[in-house]
Amino acid sequence: MLNSVQIAEKKILIVDDDPVILEVIEELLGLEFLTVDKALDAETAFFKILEEPFSLLLCDIELPKFSGIELVQRLRADGITIPVVFLSSNLNENKQNMAAAVNPHAVLPKPFDIDSLIKAIRECIS
Repeated sequence: MLNSVQIAEKKILIVDDDPVILEVIEELLGLEFLTVDKALDAETAFFKILEEPFSLLLCDIELPKFSGIELVQRLRADGITIPVVFLSSNLNENKQNMAAAVNPHAVLPKPFDIDSLIKAIRECIS
């Protein structure tokens, strides 16, 4: 189990086109002693990840410019194997299958259960 100092060394990138969701997750993860950065679209997230290392990508599937799934595909094509947790408000079987193709740690529905989200994050960064 990680202590608060070890957790603070981990940095998570949250990607969602809803600023309210970004703020809620940022506050929630701050309570867990996690450092976060945010992006409103996949393109911005892509360049942030190229510029600095992150311990986890917490990403909406449906995003402007290109999807969260496409973001992960582009990262993998560039040799970046960051752990991923997807969130989606319209989670159907087709979307789950598409997400599974990039091997995320978890795919969680929105609205998300806070305990499930924290559990998935902790599993990824441990």
